[in-house]
Amino acid sequence: MKSNTLYALGLATGMLFVSTINAQNVNAAPFEAIKKFALPAGLSQEEYMPKTVVLKVSPQFRAVAGMNGIQHPQLQLALNYLGVNKLERKFPNHKAPEKAYNEQGQKLADLSLIYQLSYNNSVDIEKAINQLLASGALEYAEPHYNFKITS
Repeated sequence: MKSNTLYALGLATGMLFVSTINAQNVNAAPFEAIKKFALPAGLSQEEYMPKTVVLKVSPQFRAVAGMNGIQHPQLQLALNYLGVNKLERKFPNHKAPEKAYNEQGQKLADLSLIYQLSYNNSVDIEKAINQLLASGALEYAEPHYNFKITS
């Protein structure tokens, strides 16, 4: 009886320890800090939309890229970390090209895998993009730049 009580007490303590560790890591970045993307030098925050990223899914993951979501496990970790509140295709009516090159031998652009996302969590744009790229599911990711016409 005494050994069962000690076993139950040890089990409960272990479960409490694990749940405490998990609760502390809820906001931890899912991927190691790799730096694939850096904002251009001298770029001000007014030159891009805050907490908004434009990305392109790698063609090999086309099957998991839907109209309003991308069902890729590692990418989902990054999206959850960022607190994504909106993810949608940038060009929803565009279909993938039927052939890779045109008659002049130029590669055709595939706009069907380009998405835009917005997120809520307090993660700077550079770290957000690097977390997304670390998932391995993307061809590129960048801030949504605000373009200006200059004379």
